[in-house]
Amino acid sequence: MNFLPIVQRELLVAARGAMVRWQRFGAVAVGVIVFLVVVAVSRGKPKDIGTTTFVALSVLLWLYAWLSGPLHTVDALTRERREATLGLLFLTDLRGYDVVLGKLAATALLNVMLLVGVLPVMAVPLAMGGVSVAEFGRLALTLLLVQGFSLSLGMLCSTLARDFWSSVRTALGVLLTVTLLPPAIQLALDFWKLKLPAALLGTSPALQLLHAFDDYRRLHVEAAPAWSWGVWWLAGGSLVGLSLSALLLRWRRDGEDARPIAANERGRSVDPLHPLTGWRHVHWAAWLEENPYYWLQRTCRSSRRGSTWVINGLAVGAILLAGLACFFPLTGGVFETLIMSSIATGIIAHQCLKLALSLEASRRLGEDRRTGALEMVLTTPLSDAWIVAGCHGALWSWARRHLLLLAMAGIAQAVAFGWVFCRDDVSANDYAFLTMFLAGAAMAWPDTECAIWIGLRMSLREADPIKAFRATVWRILTPGWLAGGLFLLLVSGLQPSPIFAVVLYLVLYLAAYVPILWQTRRARIDLTHGFRAIAAGAGFDTSRHELAEDFRRAAMTWEDRWFTRR
Repeated sequence: MNFLPIVQRELLVAARGAMVRWQRFGAVAVGVIVFLVVVAVSRGKPKDIGTTTFVALSVLLWLYAWLSGPLHTVDALTRERREATLGLLFLTDLRGYDVVLGKLAATALLNVMLLVGVLPVMAVPLAMGGVSVAEFGRLALTLLLVQGFSLSLGMLCSTLARDFWSSVRTALGVLLTVTLLPPAIQLALDFWKLKLPAALLGTSPALQLLHAFDDYRRLHVEAAPAWSWGVWWLAGGSLVGLSLSALLLRWRRDGEDARPIAANERGRSVDPLHPLTGWRHVHWAAWLEENPYYWLQRTCRSSRRGSTWVINGLAVGAILLAGLACFFPLTGGVFETLIMSSIATGIIAHQCLKLALSLEASRRLGEDRRTGALEMVLTTPLSDAWIVAGCHGALWSWARRHLLLLAMAGIAQAVAFGWVFCRDDVSANDYAFLTMFLAGAAMAWPDTECAIWIGLRMSLREADPIKAFRATVWRILTPGWLAGGLFLLLVSGLQPSPIFAVVLYLVLYLAAYVPILWQTRRARIDLTHGFRAIAAGAGFDTSRHELAEDFRRAAMTWEDRWFTRR
């Protein structure tokens, strides 16, 4: 048998794929567009333009590398276990490392190629004088190590988890903990003027990115040894993750997706995750009369508590940090540190809510379709509208509690930001950031609505759960990230007036919602008119139904539209 036969096969399959070349071309095109935008809006020297371009591309590539594991490798082995084909692989002479490395090559090859393809665009600032060769080398090595760590962590979670959904949650939870815990500890130690050891600072992928920049290394003495430690931590973590995946793979048996069932005193089976099932039936009987599918989603398929605690904890932390900056007599740079920490915590809470909501929405109908339960439900008197409304209502009721806390956090940040930074000198950046807080708090509600509809549509459109989750995440998060990055580049390059900065942000923010709203409209039409066709795996022409819907609404009077909406 050849050495690593699965890796060899996956490389041959990937070499024949036409999408590989097009995706690499698209990644390089995005890098070139970012470079051209920076050059167009910047008025400084070529050295400053090169530095701004290098930083912007580094942050974008770091986000892509950080999310590579949860978006690609978390379903590499759970899919084999779900389809009961993992045991067939071990009937051959394959070892654990053969399977792990083969699945890693199948899922991670394209991601590494995309990252490597954009690196030459990052090297353009070398010729402009804004970036040194050592800085470019450190950034390139950091991005590759962060991506390798994320991919290996996703593979390990795929080996240990029972199903795809628990694998994604575990990978995201571990990544967030490793990334945010060292900066949080360092922030707490700053109040006592203490420093975290360099060996521990290097464990955070976010701090590893900062430690690679020359400007940051000149201001912080501990950055150089922390970056060196981080290289060893990330490389060692990647090797340990892949080694554990290979060793533990044979210990995981097929068929472990089923939840353990315990027996009560009368001998009846009881689900340990829902010990009060009978009480739920009686207490929420009104839901059963209103919409049986909504009752099913709320009682027996409620969302996981882990993501709830994480989002609520981050939102409360953002509120407390903003309150400390306003009401406690702190001096020096502690004001700015608390405000920036509150801003970062709020942004992370928003992104965690979108990720958790995308994960929940993309699994609801998809699970029923893959298990055949949706086909059984469609044979009952339940209509398509009841099924869609049940999923939508259950997801919205879960998300609205987090939205209230996030809205409070946005208002607290706006008040604290105005109190700290706008007391003496008001600049365009101050007005722009204040507008960002208020807009983020106001647009969290439509964000949630769009994520629910797009996630439900992708759960039916895609047969593979990781493809449904990945498609939902790209459609929800990418426009906002691009609009925010473009806004920061324009403000730093143009230095506009306060009013122009506010108007510019609102225009970019609304422009980012155009593709999201368009995808949401398509999802609502698909789920309203073509639910049974999509659930059966048949095609559905959205454009034709969009045209019919437009003609129908144009022929209606305003009274008809009002009563139809009611």
